[in-house]
Amino acid sequence: MPFFISFLLQQRTKEDAIAEAQALINDEPDQSDFYLALSELHLFTGDVENGRKVLNTLIDRDPRSVGAINARNVLADTFLKEEDKESAMGLLDEVLDIEPENITALLKRAQMVLLDGQAKEGIANLRVVLKNEPDSLPALKLLAGAQELEGRLDLALDNMKKIIALEDPVLESLANAARIALALEQYKEAEGFIREALKLDENNTSLVSNLIQLLVLKEDYDSAKKFADQLIASDTSKALGYFLKANLELRLEEFSAATANLKKSLENEPKGVESLTALSRLISQEQGIEKAVSFVGDHCKQYPKQAHCHYILGSLFAQNQQFDNAIESIEESITLNDQLQPAYRQLAKIYGFRRDIDAVAEVLGRGYDKTNEPSLAFDLASFYYQVQNYQAASEIYEELIEENEGALSAINNLAMIYAQQLRSPENLKKALALTADLQDAENPAFLDTVGWVFYLTGDYERALTYVQAAVDKVGSAGELQYHLGMIFLKMGDIENAKIHLTLAVENKNARYEGLDIAKRSLAELQAEG
Repeated sequence: MPFFISFLLQQRTKEDAIAEAQALINDEPDQSDFYLALSELHLFTGDVENGRKVLNTLIDRDPRSVGAINARNVLADTFLKEEDKESAMGLLDEVLDIEPENITALLKRAQMVLLDGQAKEGIANLRVVLKNEPDSLPALKLLAGAQELEGRLDLALDNMKKIIALEDPVLESLANAARIALALEQYKEAEGFIREALKLDENNTSLVSNLIQLLVLKEDYDSAKKFADQLIASDTSKALGYFLKANLELRLEEFSAATANLKKSLENEPKGVESLTALSRLISQEQGIEKAVSFVGDHCKQYPKQAHCHYILGSLFAQNQQFDNAIESIEESITLNDQLQPAYRQLAKIYGFRRDIDAVAEVLGRGYDKTNEPSLAFDLASFYYQVQNYQAASEIYEELIEENEGALSAINNLAMIYAQQLRSPENLKKALALTADLQDAENPAFLDTVGWVFYLTGDYERALTYVQAAVDKVGSAGELQYHLGMIFLKMGDIENAKIHLTLAVENKNARYEGLDIAKRSLAELQAEG
C-alpha cells in the first residue's frame, strides 16, 4: 500500500481518509497523485465503483497526461481482478498508443497474452521492456516462461541464470532453472541448481526426487540411496522414498528388493498410482501375468473406489486376452472417474481388437464428450479415417479447429481429407485456404500437405518448393518421394520423376495412399524408356 494512503488510514477512519483525499483534490485539482491516492483508498476498502469513477475523472481531465496513463494502468488492474480481459486489454492498448514503451502496460499486456498461449506477442512486449530496463526481474521471469512455452529451453535457461544472479536466492527460481536444465539434459547444471535450492528447503521432496534421478544418471548409486533413505525417514515422504529406492533397484536389476520396496510404498500410500503400476509390471515380468492379476485384483477389492486400480486390472486382463473381464474392469474405472483418459483409449483398443467398429467409435466419442480432451477427438477422427468414414473424420477436425484456431495437426489432416478423400472443386478451395496456416511450419508433414494441395490445384512450382522442403527434412519417406515424383512428372522433368518414383516404391513394406499410382507411373516411364 502506498505510504500516503497508509498514513491517511492510520490517522483517521476510512470515511475521514477519503474526505481528506477529496479535499486535497479540491485544493489542487491538477495534482494527479491525489486522484490516484483517492482511487486506491476506494479500491483498498472494496469500493471498486467509486475507485473507477475517480480514475476515469483523472483520465477525462487530460487523456494523454502521465497521470491519465497511470490511471489507465490501475484501472486495467481492476478489470483483470474481475477477469474482464477485454476491458483491461483495451485500456493497456490506449496506454501504449500514447506511450509505446510504457513499462507497466507492456508487462501487464505480456502477462495477459502469455496466459492465452500467445508466446510470440508476449516476447515482443517483454523485449521492449528489457531494452529499457535490462535487469527487470518481472520481465525476465515472464520472458523465461514464454521461451519455455515456445520450446526455446536454451534461451529460457539463459534468462533463469540472469534472474538467479540478480536476486537473493529464491527457491522458485532455482527449482525452475533445475527443471529446464533437466529438460535440456544439462545434468551438471541441474544438480548445482538443486543443491542450492536444498540449502533453502532441505526437506523439499520434489527437489530431493530430482536430485536422486540425477545421481542415478551419474551412476552415483550410493548417494542416490542416501537421499532416498532421507525421504523414507520422514513420515510425510516415506512412500515416495520407497518408490524412488525401488526405481534405483530396478535399474540395478535388484528385482526382489525393488518388489519389496514398491510394496512398502503402496502400504504407506495405498493411492499411489505409480507404485501400483510399477508393481503390476514387475510382478507380471518376474512371476507371470496371473500373479499380477491376483495382486492387483486383491488391491482393488481392498480399495474398491480407486479408479486407477480397476484400470490397471483391466489392462492386465486385456494383456491376458480376458477381454470380457477387461471391459468390465475398465468400465468400472470410468464409472469411478470419467476423466480417466487412458481408460477410454484402452477400451477402444479392446473393441478394435474385436473389430467392433461401432463400439470403438462410441467409447472414443464418449471419452471426448466427458473429458473434452482434444487428443481423444484426434483418436476418434483417426479411427474414422482408418475405416474410411471421411465425412465423420472431417466433421471432428472442423470442430477442433473451431474450438482452437491454432490446432495445426487438425488443420493439416482436414486439408488432406478435403484435397484427397472428399475432393471436389469446393473442397479443394477449402483445402487451399487451410494450408495458409501451415506454410511457415517446420513440420515436414505440414509442408508436404501444403505442397500436395498446390499440386492438386495445378500450381506445380509452389508444390515443388514445399514438398522438396519436406523431403529435405526427412529424407526418403515413400509417400513424400511419391509426391515429389508426381510433381516432377507434371513439370515434364522425366529424369527426376523416375528418380523419386523409384525411391517411392523401393521399400516393399511401405503402405500409403498413392502407392499403386507411384508403381503404375514408374512402370509407364520405364516402358517409354
